Amino acid sequence: KGTKVVLSVRSFRPLYNIATIVRSIPLVAQKINKVKYLLVVGHGADDGYVSRIRELIAELGIEKCVVVVDFLPKEEVPRIHNIADIVISVPSSDAFPCSLHEAMACKVAPIVSDLPAIKDLLKHDFNAMVVPVKDHQRLAAVTIDLLENEAKCRRFMEYNYNLVREKADARKNVQEIEGLFDRLI
Repeated sequence: KGTKVVLSVRSFRPLYNIATIVRSIPLVAQKINKVKYLLVVGHGADDGYVSRIRELIAELGIEKCVVVVDFLPKEEVPRIHNIADIVISVPSSDAFPCSLHEAMACKVAPIVSDLPAIKDLLKHDFNAMVVPVKDHQRLAAVTIDLLENEAKCRRFMEYNYNLVREKADARKNVQEIEGLFDRLI
């Protein structure tokens, strides 16, 4: 109880910069006493990269702060999001990931990398924390900021929940596309 939970559900592949997240953890743990990171290995993981990440966790001595989940059935994703305070998604390249929509729908505050696809919906310090790619020190700083500032975290959660309901509702989007299609024929 009282433990802050930081989640990453991005696959353990170099593209998703899990090592950047791991390198940020000791800096966060120095400031935030009760913090746990849940890192989901995910589908399509790079076995060599998974091994390197596990080694890095041991090398940094942060095993007590990190839980690595090898496999998470799709139906369990909402449950794991619902225990998280923050979700981190800091790839080097990406579109707007479905996993981020899922987290926002579960009222989890996002930290994301500064990518073009993100900029339309997520604004730094307005409804997300945005960090440069592969900058573990900046990632740690914004994580600490969000974990220490519950009002900001709650504001992000509420705003993004409503944003996802408005912009990413699959039923609404399908109805809109069907309406456009009907007008075309």
